Amino acid sequence: MESSSLNATGKFECVCLISDEGQMQIRNPFNTVSLTPGPIGSKTIKGIFFVIRTLKEVNPDVVVTHSSTDSWLVVIARVLSRRAFPIIRVRHVSAPISTNFLTKWLYSSAAKIVTTSDAIKEHIAFRLGIDDQKIFAVPTGVDTFYFSPCKAQLKKNLRRDRAISDTTFVFGMVSTLRSWKGHSYAIRALKRLKDLDCLLIIVGDGPQFENLKIEVDALGVSERVIFRGYISDVREDLYTFDAFLQPSYANEGVSQSLLQAMACGLPVIVSDIGGLNEVVVEQVNGLLCPPRDEEYLALCMRAVIDQTFDRKCLGNTARHEVEKNHSLESMTLQMERLIESVVVK
Repeated sequence: MESSSLNATGKFECVCLISDEGQMQIRNPFNTVSLTPGPIGSKTIKGIFFVIRTLKEVNPDVVVTHSSTDSWLVVIARVLSRRAFPIIRVRHVSAPISTNFLTKWLYSSAAKIVTTSDAIKEHIAFRLGIDDQKIFAVPTGVDTFYFSPCKAQLKKNLRRDRAISDTTFVFGMVSTLRSWKGHSYAIRALKRLKDLDCLLIIVGDGPQFENLKIEVDALGVSERVIFRGYISDVREDLYTFDAFLQPSYANEGVSQSLLQAMACGLPVIVSDIGGLNEVVVEQVNGLLCPPRDEEYLALCMRAVIDQTFDRKCLGNTARHEVEKNHSLESMTLQMERLIESVVVK
């Protein structure tokens, strides 16, 4: 999305190097972005020479990296090829960072460091001793025209097509199925709401799929949990939800799926952790709950169903927050300025 948006400004031509073992080739929704697949899924000599060869062909003005592996490959390729292009290192998650010499060297090799939240920015500055003036928080932006509140009739039609009753309250999650995303806590919280007519729809695939299926069966909630798998365009799934859950307990930046749900005017319930609580203000545009607390999560879910908090008001305020601070235009402008600041003219 970032590359597509930058291309659309007419100021940039973005070429994306991707792993030939990953899913990007078949899951790329942006036909305006050029993809160059190669052996960059791991830190190998083959990967380094592929990057060197590609950099020679493309001759970039700047390189933006998005993971540890591609950052190492690019930095080593730059040293070996004796090129002087600047690097912008993007870090999306708040997982702990090693403080060894090589990691500090890797991050210091970047002209700028971009994170998706202030919490990650502070973590990098503290752990690696990097001047926070070199680090910038730029949350991934949302297309607020595409992700917008759903008309009542469309919502009704979508739920009818999926055999979901109009009277059933639907909670939804959209994320990769990883342990720290908190799906297990959402499932156990749903179990506590056995007296209420509600469902949990889980959109996404990932390494925890089988474990979550086993847990759902063991808890006896298989008829109340729907696994949708990977969906390339989640808007219609968001439109079937009455509320959005993100009970993550670690590693979050400012979540893209959370912003999309808020842009659609959904009330949201999220964990009170860095990244998420930079967007959600308690009882203003959503609800915050302690991480790994299924009982409190269930109480929040019940409160939303019972209209203890005005769902429409929460959703409208959530929409306003995204329009004001997290739009696609805002992200693109910030990245545009950062790139222009490091490119040698």
